[in-house]
Amino acid sequence: MANEEHLKILQREDWNKWRAGHPNLILDLSSAKLSGAGLSLADLSGADLSWADLSMANLSGTDLRGATLRLAIVRGANLSLADLRGANLSGANLLAANLSGADLRGANLSGANLSSTELSEAQLNGANLHGTSLDWANLALANLTQARLARTNFGGASLLNAKGLEEC
Repeated sequence: MANEEHLKILQREDWNKWRAGHPNLILDLSSAKLSGAGLSLADLSGADLSWADLSMANLSGTDLRGATLRLAIVRGANLSLADLRGANLSGANLLAANLSGADLRGANLSGANLSSTELSEAQLNGANLHGTSLDWANLALANLTQARLARTNFGGASLLNAKGLEEC
């Protein structure tokens, strides 16, 4: 269950300033209802967003390095240019989300639903995509170098000029 104090602070205009003063605090936003929230450019690094509802949220350019989004609902959210390096998105539902240009290096996306997701120019180097659904996803110009792709479903996906597939 989300920490109510963290949720209240998240709604303040000076969120990033407050966050800069508390860099080691692990934010508990688990199971939070943030559907449609405007969190563009927010610093949510290391936050626990497990089971959170972030559907249709604007997370463009957001810092989510090392964050936990395990089993989160992120359908239709805008995560373009977001920093998700080392984030845990295992089992998350990212159906039709926009992750264009996002940095997902070393992220855990095992068992996630990325069907119809926009991943053009995304950095997926070393990401764990084991058992992930990428049906009808756009991976044009994405970098999949050293990504773990066992049991990943690419049905109907666009892989135009994607890098790293020659290793498979």
